[in-house]
Amino acid sequence: MAVATPWAVILCKFQGATEEPFPIQYYHDLFTAEDIGAPWNMVRYFTDYSHGKLDLTGSKVFGWYQLDKTVNDYNALGQQARGQLILWARTVATTAGIDLSPFFVTIVCTNGWVDIGAWLASPPLGVVAQGTTPVPAVLREEMGHVYGLAHSRIDGSDQDYMDPWDGMSA
Repeated sequence: MAVATPWAVILCKFQGATEEPFPIQYYHDLFTAEDIGAPWNMVRYFTDYSHGKLDLTGSKVFGWYQLDKTVNDYNALGQQARGQLILWARTVATTAGIDLSPFFVTIVCTNGWVDIGAWLASPPLGVVAQGTTPVPAVLREEMGHVYGLAHSRIDGSDQDYMDPWDGMSA
């Protein structure tokens, strides 16, 4: 039986930046199983990858929301930046009336900067995929970390990312 783990995908613009790296349809196609979503996306990937044990159906895209923080504010936070960005995004979405309680975790996609990574240090857990970084090969690996998966290694190696056949070597 599949475990329902829908993701809230929150699109945010940093203060002073108006560009959008992809059309909003790109995010729907990448993250949702809605009628407008693509048949090959993160929902389908995790269903297939988990042999039907994970169900991301119900994932939704929200935004674009304007943050009151700049890229410089983000960068000044150092190693805590990803966690803080997830909190900023969740705050702006809930202020806009979005109920995030039905969602397993959050992905924040921004319009500026270039960074991608999972945030596992403290709740709320999530993934940050900024600028032009929301590409499937890297996203699946970062999303996999939230499910507890580690980087993969090829047999006989202690180096991460060495197995070209494993999604956790993205």
